[in-house]
Amino acid sequence: MEGKVRVETPAPPAAGVHSAPGAPAVQTTEMLAGNQFIAADNRRWSVSQADTGKETSWLIGRLKFDNEPLAQVAHEFERYSTRRIVFADPALAGTTISGTFEATDMDAFVRALQTYKVARVQSQAGGTITLVSAEGG
Repeated sequence: MEGKVRVETPAPPAAGVHSAPGAPAVQTTEMLAGNQFIAADNRRWSVSQADTGKETSWLIGRLKFDNEPLAQVAHEFERYSTRRIVFADPALAGTTISGTFEATDMDAFVRALQTYKVARVQSQAGGTITLVSAEGG
């Protein structure tokens, strides 16, 4: 959100890696406020602009999603609940959704999925909510 961060790691020999004579090679990058750092591995780093509102919405008890797979959204809700969401149809898990929800209100999230005909509840037992496609059985 503010400030400057420098990320550095010993680097394998590659183009763009700097080192002083006799010093080990170091891979480095700097980020400014509003940047996000992604490291697929030690060789592939990227810095891009972050949606700071989305990335910090959890600080005020909200979860914000923008065209994200339902499985990933469910996983985020599970971080704030003792209940789980499972998908009877694996294709449903890949359905993308957008929205802002109260982090601790899984019931409201599930109601929204039903209201907007994304999914419906097949069952609720033992702390698990099983979802199916709104069109399917």
